[in-house]
Amino acid sequence: MDGTPTHRLNDFINDLIFNNKIDLSDPSIRSNLPDPQIVKFEITKEVQAEIDRARKDFHDVISQHELAVQAYQGYGKGLIKKFKCSPDAYVQMVIQLAYHKMYGKNRPTYESAATRRFQQGRTETCRTVSDSSVAWCNAMADPNVEDKDKVDLFRQAIDSHLEYITAASDGKGVDRHLFGLKKLLEPGQELPAIYQDPAFTYSSSWYLSSSQLSSEYFNGYGWSQVIDGGFGIAYMINENSINFNVVSKGLGSQRMSFFLNEAAGDMRDLLMPTIKPAKAKL
Repeated sequence: MDGTPTHRLNDFINDLIFNNKIDLSDPSIRSNLPDPQIVKFEITKEVQAEIDRARKDFHDVISQHELAVQAYQGYGKGLIKKFKCSPDAYVQMVIQLAYHKMYGKNRPTYESAATRRFQQGRTETCRTVSDSSVAWCNAMADPNVEDKDKVDLFRQAIDSHLEYITAASDGKGVDRHLFGLKKLLEPGQELPAIYQDPAFTYSSSWYLSSSQLSSEYFNGYGWSQVIDGGFGIAYMINENSINFNVVSKGLGSQRMSFFLNEAAGDMRDLLMPTIKPAKAKL
């Protein structure tokens, strides 16, 4: 099941529980359902062998991965909105800056864009990396660039991201379209040149696989990387905190977590001077 409807269901249930909204006024309601019965499972030697094998396979997969949780408490969407930024676009730039700090470059990044406004719609790819985001990350690494120019480049990167994710959510992305065309090929039919182009292959190699599900009731969620040379980064943007769940196969998830913390702090320091003081009330 997709994360979005599951998230809404869990938030609804937790809202009832934590805010005492459950109606317990009529305990006399009875059910005609039969009493539950204990189900006894017969574990044969063959079944036990399969259980043992599955447990070993699961352990082998898990042991290959590094998990790091960055529970960033410096600020959250409350302050981000004062910067006049989309919280999601802002955190995507945090991730881009952190990756640039770690590797000195930006690489293909996937963010899930919802297409639920369409019948049977699920997701489209939002490609976070743009000319604007790369220019901004490079500027952040250059001590000779003035803060004013860094802010201007940051705004351009945010606008570029918002433009792309809006188009993707409107069904105007490229990845699902190209995927659909590829699936139309008959068995044995020659693969069109675009799918064999190294640039196409590289651009669809998600060195960063990211998505947001935010809730004040949970402290995290996540998934693994989608390629061995990449990271899976799930994040939650709450009012006063940002939670990152970082997973990789031996790439240094703790190090990435450190740079996410550092990037979030750098961006706050860059943008704090842009907040205009509130006008005095007479």
